[in-house]
Amino acid sequence: MSPVGGSTSETVWGKFDPRIFLRSSPPATRLQAVFRSAYDLPRVDVVAVGTSNVDHLRELVGALAYEVDDQVVLEYRQLLQARRQLAGSSFTTCSAVSRAAPSRGSSGSA
Repeated sequence: MSPVGGSTSETVWGKFDPRIFLRSSPPATRLQAVFRSAYDLPRVDVVAVGTSNVDHLRELVGALAYEVDDQVVLEYRQLLQARRQLAGSSFTTCSAVSRAAPSRGSSGSA
């Protein structure tokens, strides 16, 4: 699993603040928030990272002191589930409509 999708320089990390997943605590960096919340989205025991920068590794290890806000994670999961259900019902509706529609080249008469 790559908590940041492979790169911390992607524009999404300038637009989205992952600190919403952390409980009120001393200020965390965005990278620390991503790393810490990666253990709960989905729940895992181990997250692997690779770096040759000791300061970067120190920052990530420091993230383990933060606590994830379980209520925010629950709400996030509920939003994802609702989105999946909505996408699934749209797919089902589109499939039903395409099966019910006459094929091209059909005259429509039997």
